[in-house]
Amino acid sequence: MKKLKVVGYARVSTDSEEQKTSYNHQQQYFRDEITAKGYIFSGIYADKGLTGTKLNNRPQFNQMLYDAGIDIINLNSNKNDVRNSKKHTVYEISDREPKFDYIWISNTSRFARNTLSFELIHKLRQKEVYIYFIQQGIDTKDIANDVLLKILQVLDENESKDKSEKVKGGIEQSAKNNVIKTNHRLYGYKYIPLPENRLVIIPEEAEVIKKIYELYSEGYGFRRIINYLTENNIFTRQGKKFAQNTIRSILRNEKYYGGNPILKYDSGEVFNKKSPTIKDEYQINENDRIEPIITKELFDKCQQQREDNTSENNKGVYKGYTKYSGMLICGKCHENYVSNVDRGRQFYNCRTKKMQGKIACDNENISVTKLESLISADEYNEKVSYLKSNLIKAFENCISDIEIKRNKDFESETFELRTEKQTLNDNIKNLLKQSAIATSDNVRNIIDDELTNISNRIKLIDTEIDKLSNWDFYIDNQVSEIKETIQELNNIVIKDNYTEDELFEQIHKIVVNDANNIIIHYNIENRIMELLEKYDIQNNKHLMFYKDFFHKIFNK
Repeated sequence: MKKLKVVGYARVSTDSEEQKTSYNHQQQYFRDEITAKGYIFSGIYADKGLTGTKLNNRPQFNQMLYDAGIDIINLNSNKNDVRNSKKHTVYEISDREPKFDYIWISNTSRFARNTLSFELIHKLRQKEVYIYFIQQGIDTKDIANDVLLKILQVLDENESKDKSEKVKGGIEQSAKNNVIKTNHRLYGYKYIPLPENRLVIIPEEAEVIKKIYELYSEGYGFRRIINYLTENNIFTRQGKKFAQNTIRSILRNEKYYGGNPILKYDSGEVFNKKSPTIKDEYQINENDRIEPIITKELFDKCQQQREDNTSENNKGVYKGYTKYSGMLICGKCHENYVSNVDRGRQFYNCRTKKMQGKIACDNENISVTKLESLISADEYNEKVSYLKSNLIKAFENCISDIEIKRNKDFESETFELRTEKQTLNDNIKNLLKQSAIATSDNVRNIIDDELTNISNRIKLIDTEIDKLSNWDFYIDNQVSEIKETIQELNNIVIKDNYTEDELFEQIHKIVVNDANNIIIHYNIENRIMELLEKYDIQNNKHLMFYKDFFHKIFNK
């Protein structure tokens, strides 16, 4: 009779220490229980710190579906506006053979708090992959359980919505009570928490706020304001230069004239992870618990100035979607590339070059068209395929080398180490005698240095002896760790087709050495570096090459 291949799926909702412990317990539970039932344990898919309401935000969950033979297709409802497009996820049955027969999940809420999950259960069933919900004792192979599953999943989804409504209700009640919302670190103020809920002026910081508003109202741009502050030794609380985003945030904060904005940000559903945006219209209440730093007139003058500035075209600041910002690195000065526009055409140039001129950095500007032409699904797949196959082979060779050592006779080696240790202890005794009778400080210093060297060597010998005495345990741990690494490498998906967003999400950084030498580094390279750093591979011929290789290419 065919043995069933079973995987586990674990998920915890937050990244707290308590939930991290829960996450580790889940992993261990699946490993033990699946093996104890006589099934073939085929690995674990686990997402940490992720909500159950959004399937597309759970990479390991989606990887599990892919390995089960389900294709995941993300469609953009508005391809012309990347920022405002909404992803629509479609799940389709593929021709691939599933890598396992069963998925074990602790309960229905860990699968997905979304009625879409029932559709997935049906698609998995068509691939002859079934789910066992442990706490409820429900097996999706039995169609008679479908009614109960529908009820449980609706309850799970309603629970999530109820939490969202409660949070939103609390926000709305705070708004009605004119509660001051702040991150408690608002520059210019000291926050006095509830029940007082007040903002008290910090005089020296308030003077800086006034100066920023005055300079801006006089026609100073963000960079000129920053230069003025730096030249006058005015820095943030952290002792750093003011950033443009900080200046921008200060200039649009109504609290500085004593206003209290209500529900200013539109964050969508509480649990949907969407970045907050400022609403087109929102209420501003007067609040006598906020000490004003500037006048309302000065604030309004600056807002008008902002509108006038943004209405002017082609001033060297791109006002559209800066997709590559923070990702492009100058290979010459190692500063970021920043977004600009010239006659309606978007491009990126080195920040050093932009701020200080070609004398400081002469690296070339790069157009968006050029960047997009370099990102290729074929090139990415080729790189991933090469890395996967070669690294898996290297790790498998490591296991072979380690297993050869398992049956080695270490009796003579242990004897030699113990003999060396005895000799070193005798040397210590002699050196201590010499130190006691020494009349010169130089001689005593030399003896002390030698004693330190001998002590360090003895510690290493003790470690080696302990390792040899527990050799089987040491070998088992090494092999287990390497097998987990191989499993992680095997779980890396190579797809025939990627959406533009999917491929872009794989990029870690792009290094611009010059216009004809642009290197794209993918997340997988960074992850492999992390995996290799786990092992002491100084004397391992299989892994040493790759460790040196990745250190060289990733730091180019």
